[in-house]
Parts: sequence; structure tokens; C-alpha cells
Amino acid sequence: MLASCGTPFAIAEVGDAATLAEAAPDAAAFRRHLPAEQAVGLLLYTRMGPDLLRVRMFAPLSGVPEDPATGSANVALAGLLAHRLGGESLTLRVEQGIEMGRPSLLELAAEATPDRGIRVRVGGAVVPVSQGHLTL
Repeated sequence: MLASCGTPFAIAEVGDAATLAEAAPDAAAFRRHLPAEQAVGLLLYTRMGPDLLRVRMFAPLSGVPEDPATGSANVALAGLLAHRLGGESLTLRVEQGIEMGRPSLLELAAEATPDRGIRVRVGGAVVPVSQGHLTL
């Protein structure tokens, strides 16, 4: 399916973590079947538990072979799942970057709004890896 929070992504559920781990981007296939004007990238996910997903996001035509933590794609995923499952709210934890050795844990929350929309939030903790100062 295609889903967007302003940036469109193709999103697909795969059967298990082993299948997810085997996924690999193929830029030529993206050009033929998922051109950049249709979707920025492909987010694959699998369920690891009732409220836990593992995802991988590939965007080779945008210069991102794989991303370890993709806020925009996960916002689109949460909105899509909230829409498909119905109900008033949805909370999920998402593991990403596992297969590339850069594990991330994102927390997603989606809730229905009175105007039939869906409000989605994404968050998590960060580990600073560098710092700098701008001098004029």
C-alpha cells in the first residue's frame, strides 16, 4: 500500500523476522516498479509481538540504501495501521536498524480526531555521537 504523512512510502507487511532480514534493495527494480515520484521508499514490517514491530526502510533512488530510524515512514505506517484497524487509538514500539547494526527503538502513537483524521506522534531517545559549535 502507499501511505503518506506528506512524504509517500510504499508499505508492506512480511511474514516473519527472517524474511525481513533477507530483504535487500534493488535500485533497478525500484526504478521499474516504484519510481521516486510515486514513493520515496519502501518500508517493510513484521510483527514481533502485540505492540512491537520490526521495520526496514529502503530508499535507493533517494541515496538511502537503508535507514536505521525513519520518522516519516513510521508516521505513515502508524497512520495506515490506525486507519485499517479502526478504534480510537494505537500505540506501538518499532525496532529499526537491527539488520544494519544500528538498532533504534521508536515509539508511535496514533489517535482518531473528531474530524475523522488521525493524529500521529513518533518519538524515542537519542544517543549523541558528536557535538560542535558554530562560530561567526
